[in-house]
Amino acid sequence: MSLATKLAELRGTNKESLQKVADAIGVSKALIWELEKGRIANPSMDVISRLASHFEVTIEGLMNDSRTDPKDLSFEEEALVFYRDFSKLPAETQELLRSQVTFFQTQMKNKK
Repeated sequence: MSLATKLAELRGTNKESLQKVADAIGVSKALIWELEKGRIANPSMDVISRLASHFEVTIEGLMNDSRTDPKDLSFEEEALVFYRDFSKLPAETQELLRSQVTFFQTQMKNKK
């Protein structure tokens, strides 16, 4: 699936207008339209990075033609998305989640 198709699919799935996506990543509506039409062969890495972040997919997920669903992430990619989201949480919430993980790890060790 091409970048153009993936971008149109993600925008449609999220029910976002061209303008909304453009505003969210700081580019023109025309640029998003050109990307969706496949008229820009080599978009900048900065634009690709901002699109991936906006749609919460990896850069590889946007650019790799072998996938059919850009949200179909490998374990490593899912971990990166999780970490990105985790790092945006307040420190108190991060600490609470770490303690919960430790609790569950202990529970699993005790069951063995």
